[in-house]
Amino acid sequence: ALEAVGQFVGTQMPLWHVKHDRREDVTVMRFRLTTDVPAEVARLMAEVSAMALYSIAEFIIGRVPDTAEIDFTHPDPGPRAGYGYHLPGRVRHSRPVFEIRLPTQLCEIPNASANRDTYLLAWSQCEALLAELR
Repeated sequence: ALEAVGQFVGTQMPLWHVKHDRREDVTVMRFRLTTDVPAEVARLMAEVSAMALYSIAEFIIGRVPDTAEIDFTHPDPGPRAGYGYHLPGRVRHSRPVFEIRLPTQLCEIPNASANRDTYLLAWSQCEALLAELR
């Protein structure tokens, strides 16, 4: 279910171009802004996007994705920013690319609250819409 989030997040967050790369052990989502914004706005958008992805992941897998890793492009704002509380797992700053890495094993956990047939139908419809947008 988390793989679907990575595949289709760009259709719901049009200010981001999201590249989804699934490897054997890790699934990487690289985010690139599609427009120029001030550094403070870019930081806020990255933080909100990371928190939204964590919330979605927690809902799907039934626990906090504390094995996720995040690379932010902005400098470390210090402990008062609360990253450890809001974004458990490894968080690095001043990186060249904003990306979120999830163990592929997490991405393969099915959404227990979803009906499998409905999920497959929604997946195929999203793929069709995505193909039309390209």
